Order: sequence, then structure tokens, then C-alpha cells
Amino acid sequence: MTDGHDHFSTDHLDHDLAARSARGSVVTLFASVAKFVAGMAATMVLARLLRPDDFGVIALALVTVDIVARLKDAGLFTATVYSKHINQEQATTLFWMSVALAGAAALITVALAPAAGWFYRDARVISVTAALAAVPFLDGVALQLEAVMSRQMRFMALAVMDAGALAAGVMVALLLAWAGAGYWALVGQEIFYSAMYTSVIWVVCAWRPGRPRRASGVQHLVAFGLHLSGYRVLNYLAMNLDTAFVGRFWGLQQAGIYDRAYRVITTPSTLLNGPLSTVAVPALSRLQGDAGRYRAFYRTWIQFVFGLTMPLVAFLFVDTERAILTILGDRWIGIAPIYRVLAPAAFIGRFNVVTNWLYVTTGRTDRQLRWSAILLVPMVIAYGIGVAWGALGVAVAHTVVTCLLWYPSVAYCCRTAPVDPLDVCTVMIMPAAAAAGAGLGLLMARDVLPHPSAVSVAFVLDFVVYAAFYLVAWVVVPVGRRNLAQFIVLARDAIAARPAAVRPLSPSAGQSADKTYVADPANTMGPVADEEPR
Repeated sequence: MTDGHDHFSTDHLDHDLAARSARGSVVTLFASVAKFVAGMAATMVLARLLRPDDFGVIALALVTVDIVARLKDAGLFTATVYSKHINQEQATTLFWMSVALAGAAALITVALAPAAGWFYRDARVISVTAALAAVPFLDGVALQLEAVMSRQMRFMALAVMDAGALAAGVMVALLLAWAGAGYWALVGQEIFYSAMYTSVIWVVCAWRPGRPRRASGVQHLVAFGLHLSGYRVLNYLAMNLDTAFVGRFWGLQQAGIYDRAYRVITTPSTLLNGPLSTVAVPALSRLQGDAGRYRAFYRTWIQFVFGLTMPLVAFLFVDTERAILTILGDRWIGIAPIYRVLAPAAFIGRFNVVTNWLYVTTGRTDRQLRWSAILLVPMVIAYGIGVAWGALGVAVAHTVVTCLLWYPSVAYCCRTAPVDPLDVCTVMIMPAAAAAGAGLGLLMARDVLPHPSAVSVAFVLDFVVYAAFYLVAWVVVPVGRRNLAQFIVLARDAIAARPAAVRPLSPSAGQSADKTYVADPANTMGPVADEEPR
């Protein structure tokens, strides 16, 4: 068995944390773009080969599967990454616990499949839910190996494996859909993706678990993980019961339409926040106890995320019809009203975009669990009221509650974190204003722009014009110019794989210039939604 010491020591990472995080940022960004392109291309093809109710079957089955899957590692993945000190015996114990929980999750999912079919009044949900039970088990077998690699900041290997597995899953889905397999093409994609990723990581990761032992001292890690796991279950319910309400009361076709609208409008945040969390959590975890560096890193990371996700959501809002026709096809144009209603919630980001890293890397998953319990109540009440007006009513309910409770969620989180709510709000101002200004500019410019006959060409032209307006908005504002220049320097140094020079953040951006600096770790620019891997 491989000696576990070298796999878990992170002291060697601290002296060049900025360079490692910078390289990780670049790698995950490129991997995210590759996954986005592959996933979007697959969506464009599958939306034309499959019916809305095919997507509805998968969406409703995944509600059951994903709720149970949140229990598969009990937050032990993040506990392994987060912990300052962990040894071979503890990691081995956590591995076998994860495998046992994954097996239990798969069995529970199979057992719940008939109940899911009864609830949604469709027998197809039964077989699909039972088949998808393989996914949490496959993922659970890989989780601790993935945690060890994340702890060592091996982001290149993780990104390549993830992108490769996704590409393989997409190919399987396309072949099955072309053969007329219907919704089973989507089932095949989910299962094959997980199987490929798990198989490859067992080849790439050098660490191997030993035999499980008692008294390995994992109680504090398990407590941390259980709080995180409880949060994930409750947060998932709050953010996904809307699809369940639509499916239960309005049928699979409406559920498929709602699910597609939700997934497309949240693609920007999913594209960036999930993969880049792989970099942020280990880096912030290394900065525990250094409040100044932690705060500087977090602010820079969050502003970068807002700077990329906000304009994408604003552009999709302005160009909704062309986006739907280009991505999904003309038979999906009916999702446009739902799409626009969900946009404000996607624009400010879902609750966990801002708060998740703070809770996890400061060890306060107990407070995260309490907030998720508070959030679930108004969400369910709102869904129950909104469902009377169909999918559109549920979308309105989701957006209203998300927007109203966004600031309270940030304020509650920051009470025990080295970050103030003002930090979060101030870094949002420039990206939000630039995104809104660019959208307004695109609307006014449409009268003078060419009008290509092909919708896809018009969509690409609109995107280029919007991006130009957005960049100009950053350049014409002094604060924007300074931050943009800093981002360019950080990106250049990231690509060059060397730390950037220490630079103070602009005081006008909400930073106190006399005491807090962007030290090396903050020069990594960037940020799941959920912190759960993949």
C-alpha cells in the first residue's frame, strides 16, 4: 500500500499557493469552456432528436436520485479537502464510509422508484429512477480519490478526466438518441459519464485506501461532513422542488419545458462556479487563520465570477428568443416567458454561490445547515402558491423568494466569516452595472445592426456586439479600468504559471487601502452552487 504521508501533507503547497491556484484557475476555466461547448452542442442536437416529455422524465427522476445522492458521502469529500491535517488511517476510514453510504444511497433510490412513479403518475419514472441509482454508487466509489487529488491541487488531471468523461457520455447519448432510444439516451449519458470518470480516476490517482480501522479519529470530520450533507439535502430541495411541483400538477411535458428553461438560464453560473470551486476551496482552506489574505482572495475571486456570470445572464435575458431558437430549436420557443422570469434569480446568483465557500472553509457548516432549513420553508410555500398558475407561476415564486432572501443569506453567513456583507455587495456593483448597460446598448443598437436570415448567425452577432459594449463599460469607468487591468495581469501571470506582484485593491471598490492587500493567494482570480464535486 502506498504511504499516505505524501498524499496528505500540504505544507509544500503554501510557498507557491498563488502560482498553483493561478494554474488551477486557467485549467478549470479552459475545461469549463470545453465542457460548455460539448454540453451545449449535445443539447442542441438532443433537443431536436428528443421530445420535451423525454427531458421531463429525466428531470423528475433526478429529483429523487439527487436528493438521495446528497447523502452518499455525508460531506466527507469536502471534509478531506478542508482539513488542515489528515492521515492515511483517517482517509481510509472516510473512503469506506463513503462507499457504504453510496451503496445505501443506490439501494434507497431503487426502493423509492415505485413511489416516485406513483407521485408523478407515470410508470416511466419508475424504470428511469431505478436505472439512475447506479450513478450515486459510481460517484461514491470515486469521491475520496477525488478529494485527495483536490487536496493536492491536481486540477489539471481532474479537469482533463472530467472533460473526457463528459465527452464520452455525450457521445453515448447522441448515439442512443439517433437510434431512437428516447429518454434512455439521457439515462445512458448520466451512467456512462459516471462510470468513465470513476474508472479513470482509479488509474490516475496514486493513493489507495487500506483496510478500515476503528478509532482513527475522524469524529470531527464526520460532524463537519454531516452538517454539510444536511445542508445539501435541504438546499437541493429548496432549489429543485419547483420542478417536482410542475411535474406533479402539470405533467411531464411542462416539467421538461420548465427544466430546460431553468438549466439554460443557470448555465453561466454552473459553467463557472462549479469547476472553479475546485480551486477556491483548497486555496481558502490553506488561508485559515490569516483573515487579511483570506478576505483579499475571496473578494478578488468573487468579483471575477460576477464579472463573467452576470453579463452572460443579462445577454441571455435580452436575446432570449434567438438563444432558444439557436440552442434548443423552434419547438422550445414556448419556454421564453419562463426563461425571462428566472433570469433575475440567476443574475444575482443562487444563495450558495456567495456563501458556500465561506461556510465550508471557516468550518461553520452547522450554520449553513440552519440557514438551509430556514430557506426551505418560504420556498416550498411559494412553490405551493405559484403552481396554481403552472410553470410560469412556479418560476415567479422561485425568483421572488431568491431575490428577497439573497441579502439576508449573505448577512447571516458573514456574521462568522472574515468577510463583510459590504465586501460582497461592493464587488457586485461594477459587473452588474456593466452587464445592464451592455444589455441596454444592444437593445438600442439593434435597429442599425445587420439582420441575417439565419437565427444562429444573428445570435452570434448579438453576442459579439454585447461583449464589446460590456468591455467598453469596464474601460470607461476608472474603477473598472483598474480592476480590468488587474485581471489582465493576473490572467497573464496565471498562464505564465508565476505569482503576480502584490497589489492593493482599489479603495473605491470597497477595500481599505491602508491594511488589506491582494497578497499572493489573491492573485488567482476567479471563482455549486453546490460544493459537491462535479
